[in-house]
Amino acid sequence: MKEPSHVDHLRDEPIPRLLWRLSLPATVGMLMMASYNIVDTIFVGHFVGVGAIAGLAIAFPLQMLLMGLCQSIGVGGGVMVSLEIGKGRRTEAERYLGNVFFLTMISSLVFTTAVTLWIDPILNAFGATPTTLGYAHEYVEVMVWGYLPFCGSVALNNLVRAEGNARLAMGTMLISAGLNILLDPVFIWWLDGGVAGAAWATVLANWASFLWLLFYFLSRRSYVRLHWKAMVPRREPIARITVLGASVFARNAASSVMTILINHMIHNFGTDLHLAIYGIYYRLVMFLFMPLFGLVQGLQPILGYHEGAGNPCKSREAIRLSTVIATCIAAGAFLILWVFPAQLILVFSTSPQLVSEGTPVLRIASLGIPVVGYHVVGVTMFQAMGHAWPAFILSMSRQVFFFIPLVLILPPIFGLWGVWAAFPLSDGLSFLITVALTEPQKRKIRQQCEALDLAARTM
Repeated sequence: MKEPSHVDHLRDEPIPRLLWRLSLPATVGMLMMASYNIVDTIFVGHFVGVGAIAGLAIAFPLQMLLMGLCQSIGVGGGVMVSLEIGKGRRTEAERYLGNVFFLTMISSLVFTTAVTLWIDPILNAFGATPTTLGYAHEYVEVMVWGYLPFCGSVALNNLVRAEGNARLAMGTMLISAGLNILLDPVFIWWLDGGVAGAAWATVLANWASFLWLLFYFLSRRSYVRLHWKAMVPRREPIARITVLGASVFARNAASSVMTILINHMIHNFGTDLHLAIYGIYYRLVMFLFMPLFGLVQGLQPILGYHEGAGNPCKSREAIRLSTVIATCIAAGAFLILWVFPAQLILVFSTSPQLVSEGTPVLRIASLGIPVVGYHVVGVTMFQAMGHAWPAFILSMSRQVFFFIPLVLILPPIFGLWGVWAAFPLSDGLSFLITVALTEPQKRKIRQQCEALDLAARTM
């Protein structure tokens, strides 16, 4: 059977065009996905109030934890699917798809059960105040109905991307985000649903995107297909998926811990207003970083395929080009936050106090953003090429090695400003670690490429 065109592209297409082909749809889709978080917050801020924005910030670590869990399964499985396709082993690739689906369903059901049983204790541990607990509880008790499809969508979309079908991956995200944005005004404004309305819009959108992906992998349109035999759990695929995805889960889990610590530090040294400022800053950064994440999602199947196929020269070219583009994206995000902080805050709320206190926060917290692009490409390089431990170390470096200690040390000395200063300091320190780990690997890839070129010339 002839391979579909998206696998042919991975093998034959020039790297700049291939990176564009895979990254652009991922970027468009992820911008749409980030936009529904922005739109949720805008509607909640204008129709419910600043306190509701703070409540969403309290609930956000739960979504980050679930995303980290499901993204780790999807990324680990996606790396192996790309490698197996590169080696021409379709049956093995389908086995990884089946085990990804099995792990996703089990993990999401366990997570949903735990959150349902202990909503309030979890939210209190996340730093909820008497004001924010009601909003956060109202939001989460609806969101649990969408955890399973959300998890399935996140994981399976990585596998769509792994077989090179970037347009379908984009379409999935457009379905989810577009439906969410359309339903937000219906549930929040027209039905006067408040934060629960925002949650119902998200739940329905998650189910739509999950069913779309499920039908794709059950059909003949996909290169790797989902069938019962492949879903039987097997030790080796589960072990490889877990090891390769561990860095993704660790990064998201660390982000959740980081957010919880920030919530507590703001509770100790600030007010609910400052919690709302942090919630706005986080959503803005995530939105501005979507082109960066779209870029590395396009890079991952390229590196995975050519690592499996033994093409170090193409891997080297993809890494170099991605590093340049990622740095430009990060620098652009920094400039937007530095030049237009007040205008960005006004999108979410017209509160004068929120604008006056939030403007310097956005500027200080964003100072380290220009070097983040290099770090993200470094993590993706190790993940895509199957090097789990360096990817794990880099994923942990910013949040665990640097940010968490800084956010524990600085606020008792400098007050609330210590919280905001921890952001650029941790960005800069993690950049140094990334340089130290990635440069030897890049040198090794370059030497492999030069050896192949020399062998080709002497034949």
